[in-house]
Amino acid sequence: NIKYDTLLEQLDTPNEILKESIAYILGEIGNNNFVEPLLSLLKRKENIDVKKNAIIALGKIGEPKAIEPLIDYTENPRVYWLLKKIVIDALLKIYNDNWYKMNSNDKVKRLLIKNRERLIEYLRENNDECYKIKHGIIKFLEKFGDKTAINALFKNVNDFHRIIRISAQNAIKTISERLEENGN
Repeated sequence: NIKYDTLLEQLDTPNEILKESIAYILGEIGNNNFVEPLLSLLKRKENIDVKKNAIIALGKIGEPKAIEPLIDYTENPRVYWLLKKIVIDALLKIYNDNWYKMNSNDKVKRLLIKNRERLIEYLRENNDECYKIKHGIIKFLEKFGDKTAINALFKNVNDFHRIIRISAQNAIKTISERLEENGN
């Protein structure tokens, strides 16, 4: 059993490059015990590259308990758009890694559905959000959305950005086809 204490202790160093590298390494190792230390980096005043690597690492680890704190982070209006986009990508990865549990684990199922609804609400309520973030959420909903996502997606079919209009239309079509296949 390998001890990672020395590695985790270095997350408190003032050396930004070292913290950035350690966050990357923790993601490559992929141990669920790293989720809390990585999430703590998002709560502290760190440079953007440290936070970026922490978010990417959380996505690679794929632990569902990171979902709510990541969405909380995205909902903060003071967070830089690029970090929000990376969070959406990390959430997509976490959902990809855990979606199969929907039929076997009620706790994970509730967590996934509840937080999918939060993303739907975020898309619905934040029309002025950066189009790259909206695009990420739309792609997420195309894969994991259900009928509850349709209204938020319809709100984006007349968006200023062509990619958002097309992506929203494609997501609605994909979700509708999935609902028809499942008899909903």
